[in-house]
Amino acid sequence: MRACDKLIDLMLRWITGSAGTFVSVASLIFLVAACASQPGSQNASLAPQTGEKASALTEQDQRRRARIRVDAPASADLMGHNGTQLRALFGEPSLTRKEVNAEVWQYEGQVCVLFFYLYKTTGAPTAVKFIDARSAFEQPEQPMTPDQCIEETLRDRKLS
Repeated sequence: MRACDKLIDLMLRWITGSAGTFVSVASLIFLVAACASQPGSQNASLAPQTGEKASALTEQDQRRRARIRVDAPASADLMGHNGTQLRALFGEPSLTRKEVNAEVWQYEGQVCVLFFYLYKTTGAPTAVKFIDARSAFEQPEQPMTPDQCIEETLRDRKLS
């Protein structure tokens, strides 16, 4: 049972055991909304899809991937890059989300999902200010670093 599920269950028991005040019900609604928007929840729009990919990478695929060498830049070297520079290196993103002063670019690959967070500054185009990565496999003991995911994403581009 997830932590949010436990909290919701506890809150429901507390509400039914008490007078069930408006504040209690409102707290439960906010708790449910917060849990639903957590990364990894079913409702998270930018969460990596892990189901069939986890079993799709065979030993043969892993060996083939390992033979392909890529010259991947470090994540620190990509800070400040604009959209044109990202497209030149990685191609079109799998998904983009635009907000008022920011954009999130997602590159979904065989091994990981790479996220670039681009922010607008006064008088300048949007530029990368933060990079994140998630494994396409459920391996919390071996988190994917942005540098590893950058290399794997470029390897995916060479394979396609």
